[in-house]
Formats: sequence, structure tokens, C-alpha cells
Amino acid sequence: MNLVLSIAILLASYWQQCLPALQSDSALQRDMFIYKSKILIVYDRLLAECPEVVEVHPFERRDVDDYTLTHHEVQLAQYQTLVGKLIECRKNKIRVTTEPAPRRVECEMATNLTEAWRRDTNGSDIRPGGPHSNPWGYACDLHVDLQWFRFTGAAGNRMLDTCPALKSCGGIDGYWTDEPMPRKAGVLETVWVYGSHGDGDCKNHKEVLEVIRCSWRTDYDFVYRFSPSNANYNITPSGNPSESCPDVFCGML
Repeated sequence: MNLVLSIAILLASYWQQCLPALQSDSALQRDMFIYKSKILIVYDRLLAECPEVVEVHPFERRDVDDYTLTHHEVQLAQYQTLVGKLIECRKNKIRVTTEPAPRRVECEMATNLTEAWRRDTNGSDIRPGGPHSNPWGYACDLHVDLQWFRFTGAAGNRMLDTCPALKSCGGIDGYWTDEPMPRKAGVLETVWVYGSHGDGDCKNHKEVLEVIRCSWRTDYDFVYRFSPSNANYNITPSGNPSESCPDVFCGML
């Protein structure tokens, strides 16, 4: 009986000594499994977002120079390396997407249209006169001196997007457009621009308008250029008033 009791005591003592080691080994195995899962998750994100920086399989040791490390320490080092690469890759992408596009020369050379009468859409029959007006005093924007232009100040901040009444905007036929404007800065796009002729159809007469978004500093940083599809369209010479030019560009806020 004493022998059985002695063996039991010895086994209990041995178990008490081994239990911490077994528990520690179990925790290590659990941590290794967790880090292996984390490494795979980060590796997959890195492969999807930045394949150019992925050089080896995530469980190869080439990213870890110290070969005295345990397998668990290697996994921890690999996880930290992959996370660092993913963070740096995302920072680089943010820098690329937030850097402004080079400002185009058209944006620098554009004429500012600032006249308040360009925002009259009610057919007020305003006749502002000026060097490019026709014999009746209506403004004319279809002349060679006006190439790229923008709306600013009292004229508004963009081209009118609803059909004006006849004899609005300081002219007879006011040009307007409800076409979608460019979303990418620095890229030239073409849209339709419409003349509000007195035939009751706001879109019966349309021409080509070139548009560039100059930046995202404001929602409406656009410049425009009238580019008629008909090569024979009458663009009046510089400073030469023409009875055939009742056309103006309307602005809005």
C-alpha cells in the first residue's frame, strides 16, 4: 500500500512539474496558428493591392535574416514585415491619388466672363453693348477673340444648366448645357451646348463645347471653348460687329 501511495505521489509531482510546460507549449501552438492566419490575410491583401512588392511566399524565410530565431519568432517577424509593406504601399497610393494634376495651359489663358447680365434667364432683353455687340446692342460671344473662357464673379461660376428664355443673358439666343461635366481634372472632354432659339425647342439647335476641369479646388473649376461641329459656322472676326451674331453664353451660380 505504501508502494502504491509513493508511486501516486511521484506521478502527481511529475504532473505538476510538466503541466506548466505543456500549457506553455499549447499557448505557443495557438499563437503560431493565429500568426499563420494573420500572415495569410495580410499576404492576400498585399497581393491584391500591391503585387509588385510581393517577392516570396509568405512562409519562406528569405524576408528574415536571423536564422537563430525560433519558428514562432520567424512568423512574428514575417507578419511585421508584410504589415509594413502594406502600410507603405497604401501611403504611396494615397500620395499618387491626391497629388493635383498638372494645370493645363488652357486654364491659365482662359478669359474670365464676369458680367452680371449673363445670369439673366428671364428674357429681360438686356442690351449691354460693347466692342463685340451687334447693331442692336446685344452681346456676341461668337468671335475669334474669345477662345477658352470661364464664368466667375457676377457672371456665376459655371455655364447655365437650364434653358433660358429668349432674349436672356444679354443676347437673343442664350447658350446653355445640361450635359455631365468632366470629373477628372486636366482632361479635355466634349459636350453638347444648346442655343435657346425662339422656336420653343430648347435643344433644337446644338453645337459642340469643349470643357476642361482645371482642378478640384472648387466644384465648378471649369473652362470652356465653343467648337461648332459645322466648319462653316459664322464666327465673327475680332472687333467686327455682325447682325448674324445674337449668341451669348449664359452663367449661373
